[in-house]
Parts: sequence; C-alpha cells; structure tokens
Amino acid sequence: MKTFIVLFFGLTLSLNAQKQTEATFVKKGNQTEVVTYHDNGIIAQQGQLKNNKPHGEWVSYDQQGRKLTMGTYVDGVKTGKWLFWNKELLLEVDYQNNKPLKTVQWTKTSLASIEE
Repeated sequence: MKTFIVLFFGLTLSLNAQKQTEATFVKKGNQTEVVTYHDNGIIAQQGQLKNNKPHGEWVSYDQQGRKLTMGTYVDGVKTGKWLFWNKELLLEVDYQNNKPLKTVQWTKTSLASIEE
C-alpha cells in the first residue's frame, strides 16, 4: 500500500509538472476563448472565436513569452489599430476591412510615419 501511495503521488506530480502544449477552447456565451501554446508550454496566441471566426482582441507571443502581435477582429476581419513587435521595432497599423490604411513605425531612436 505504501508503494502504491508513493507511485500515485509521484505520477500526480509529474503530470502536473508537464507543460501545456495543446490548445484550449472554453465556451463563454456565444464566443469561445482560445489559447494555443508553443512546444515549450508558453502561450502562442489567445483570443476569442465567434461563429468559428476570430472576434475581439487577439494577442500572439514568441517562444519566450514576448508579445509579437496585438489587434482586434470583427467577425474574422482585422479592424482598428494593430501592433506588431520585432526586436527594436514597433509597427502600428490601422486596419479597415482587413486593409491597412496607415502605418507608423516606432523605434527607440526615431519615429517614421508611412502613409499607405
């Protein structure tokens, strides 16, 4: 019996210590919260689905947990201000119906605005 308890306790600890790598889907009203993971267990993306389309704020992260992208979907369409991080650069893009209207590039040393 003592051996069984030790084995059970050890198995429970090892299962709890495993990293989450499979996507999770949690239904909340008419939307589903989605979280996907990198192989190392760090969150890769999180957001909501409505009618199986991205809806609301979505955020993606690199394998170290740093933000890569943040923006809003409305029924699967990029809308409003999106932010894209890349090392020393932050790109701010205004979208309307999945089309970029304006892009602003931010760096630590300068600010450049590019109208598209």
